[in-house]
Amino acid sequence: MSSALHADCGKQWLGAAALALAALIVYAPSLRGQFLFDDPLLITENPLIHARDGLAKFWFSTEAPDYFPLTSTTWWIEWRLWGNNPLGYHLVNVALHATTGILLWRILRRLGIAWSWAAAMLFVVHPVNVASVAWISETKNTLAMVLACAAALLYLRDEDDRKPPGAYIAAILIFLLALLAKTAVVMWPAAMGVLVAWRRGRWMRRDLVRMAPFFALSLTMGLVTIWFQHHRAMDAPIERAGDLWGRIAGAGWAECFYLFKALVPINLMPIYPRWSIDPGRWFAWIPLAALITAAGIGWRLRRRPYVRGLIVGVGLHAMILLPVLGLVDMQFMRFSFVADHWQYPAIICVLAAVTAGAGRISRRWRGFAAGMVALITVAFAGLAYSQAHHYRDAGAYWKFAAVANPRAWIAQNNLGTFLMEQGRFGEAAKRFALTLELNPAHREAPLNLALAHERLGEPARAIAEVHRLIERVPDHAQAHYQLGRMLAAAGDTAGALRAYESAIAADPKLWSAHNDLGALLADAGRLDEAIGHYRRAIELLGDSPHAVFPHFNLGNALASRGDWAGAAQEYLTAVDLAPRMPQPRERLSEAQAHLRR
Repeated sequence: MSSALHADCGKQWLGAAALALAALIVYAPSLRGQFLFDDPLLITENPLIHARDGLAKFWFSTEAPDYFPLTSTTWWIEWRLWGNNPLGYHLVNVALHATTGILLWRILRRLGIAWSWAAAMLFVVHPVNVASVAWISETKNTLAMVLACAAALLYLRDEDDRKPPGAYIAAILIFLLALLAKTAVVMWPAAMGVLVAWRRGRWMRRDLVRMAPFFALSLTMGLVTIWFQHHRAMDAPIERAGDLWGRIAGAGWAECFYLFKALVPINLMPIYPRWSIDPGRWFAWIPLAALITAAGIGWRLRRRPYVRGLIVGVGLHAMILLPVLGLVDMQFMRFSFVADHWQYPAIICVLAAVTAGAGRISRRWRGFAAGMVALITVAFAGLAYSQAHHYRDAGAYWKFAAVANPRAWIAQNNLGTFLMEQGRFGEAAKRFALTLELNPAHREAPLNLALAHERLGEPARAIAEVHRLIERVPDHAQAHYQLGRMLAAAGDTAGALRAYESAIAADPKLWSAHNDLGALLADAGRLDEAIGHYRRAIELLGDSPHAVFPHFNLGNALASRGDWAGAAQEYLTAVDLAPRMPQPRERLSEAQAHLRR
């Protein structure tokens, strides 16, 4: 008995190690990846990440664009560990993904589902999951899934062992943490209730009582997420045809899309074409009608074990995905109504149903089924490895997105931004012009186009572009700021002052406008006003590396006023923030010399 137990334990450790190794191999290309898409906004350029009191604001304020305070706390800690080096963030993401695969294996095994390890391996190497694992911003997904799986495993253990309620209470607390990482797992309590009833063969009243705390947490955090999406994340309503009926028809399209990508993960894209569904046309209802028909046939054949497992798997897949099927608006739906990273919490349901069906095939065909599952696993791993290469830097990512979906205006605009950073201003201008052609209402592309013209040595054309944008969007703070900068470079100091003041009126937290306005005021001899704006910029930036600029400028202003002690302190802070920047060090030496004299 002891020998058998030891052998089983060894197999479990070997299986877990194989899952972890597979994750490391498949995602090896992404480990060299850079920050892209939302990564700078959420991490490297996020003032709350850099601020000492950032943790309190993540948890107890509405300053963040969305409410996932546990993930934000993770990034806050990580930024202090590896700063702007993306390798650490990628390693954490891959480790979380591998841990999720191991936990899913344990959950499926405890549920008695055949070939549970094969299902977990398919999850680990599935190409659709690359969008969650190789993209640092989606630590939200990987962290939430680890915690949700841990909570589910504890709940099942409590169901089986019937011991004192320690595991049950721990499951509730860990599930709360999962929701605080990302509410993508908000439907897991419903899914777990179905699985428990399915395993037992019937639903019991006590199940509803035991699941009540989980449902209450899901409802609360779901409402919080909806509030943040509508009041903080989305800057405009999501446009779609047909409103409610269009949403219902679109949900059928989305679920069919996700099922297809789970089974046949080809032609994956960062940004999928944004379909338009007219509920007044009969063919708009074909996907939903097909799903309902399949569900009806499955229900009639539910006593057959293969069919019953398939019904449960597909049903749970749709249930977990319900919040992202288009019935509720989300910020990402400005670009597309579907996304690979949204399927991350649900895809295991389909994979487990397929592998369990293969495991129940008669002995005569079981070898063939095992070979097919192994072949599919290898194929998925190869596709995922190839997909991970697209996440190596912003240029590769946005070029891939723009080629895969040429009408994705966000891809064209962001590819143009990357080309600008590479000094390829002419190519960038073409991308920005195409962005405006695809989306004439875009708020950033006109400004980007103006900056490209400026870099091409066409300042008049650049200023004209910014003026046109301000006429269309009068409260565009960045447009006013860039206009001020361009006018200052052209020698129009009065116009630049007005533009900076308009930028601050539109966005009082725009630190760059405060800093540059301070510089103009200092040049005009209005030192008290300049110092006030420098101090406001420093207050807004906190510990951000960008704070080196207002600290340095404030030091110059104080030195001009004869306050060499204050100037030295500001220069010293600037040196601490940017040790390789020569100007603060030179001015610090000058200030110290004055103080010695």
